[in-house]
Amino acid sequence: VSMGEGMSKQMIARRLDQISKSRILKRTNNTTTKAILNRIITRFIPNQDEFEQFILSDLPSFLKLNSSVGLIVFDSIASMFRTDEMNNELFAVNRSSLFFLLSAQLKKLSEVHNIPIIVINQVTGDFSMNATLSRPALGLSWESCINQSFSLTRREIVTNNCVGKGNDYKNSTRFQRAITCRLSS
Repeated sequence: VSMGEGMSKQMIARRLDQISKSRILKRTNNTTTKAILNRIITRFIPNQDEFEQFILSDLPSFLKLNSSVGLIVFDSIASMFRTDEMNNELFAVNRSSLFFLLSAQLKKLSEVHNIPIIVINQVTGDFSMNATLSRPALGLSWESCINQSFSLTRREIVTNNCVGKGNDYKNSTRFQRAITCRLSS
């Protein structure tokens, strides 16, 4: 499920096609791109009201009729809740209440249908000093709604390497990737 300012349906389809073709090149069985894409359902949700409708009504109905669902991914949830009212105290209280309602529904659906649900949320923070200073873009109320938090990081490392004889140096770049998992208490 792509949300808010996320990618359009066409961009999602194009990206899924690229990923599936890449996966096929790495496999030796007779899987086709079409076979992979036929197992993926995408949905674009443009705003918070439709997101609420989807979580509370549409998704439960869909899952009752489709027992073969193996994973649900919500991409860019923070975009659903970005508005000009973000600094309004009443908005923050209502948003927190909505987070608790929606996350409780997602947890219930996950448990009842035995389906993992992944919600992708951006982070904010000061990345120039230390990646541990990051925090969820949706704030502490959202952070208290989740079961597990995974932080994916990538750090660019540039080194000067001596090549050949003399003082010939060549910069080389490599990327260090890390995954950090935090379980809720």
